[in-house]
Amino acid sequence: MTRDQEIWAMALWVDWAHGDQAHAYIDTMMKYLADDPDELAKWREARARLSLLRAGPLPVDGQTGGMEACECVWCGVPRTAARVCFRKGSTRIF
Repeated sequence: MTRDQEIWAMALWVDWAHGDQAHAYIDTMMKYLADDPDELAKWREARARLSLLRAGPLPVDGQTGGMEACECVWCGVPRTAARVCFRKGSTRIF
């Protein structure tokens, strides 16, 4: 996994796990990690990515369209950022 993928995964997980409190959760993590510059930088980037997710659809894998062009790999239903497939009963973040 690349660092870029790791940062997106962090942002997606925080959005999924903490919902409306996601930014507050990241702020709390950043307070705890104030002495670790590398981890602090990762959480700062994750906070910026979370803001991008909340701003609207993002291009997927080089596509010019937004997330609406992407489908769930299991059920084929169009999906948006930070959603899970409930038809399969999975909490996997796409």
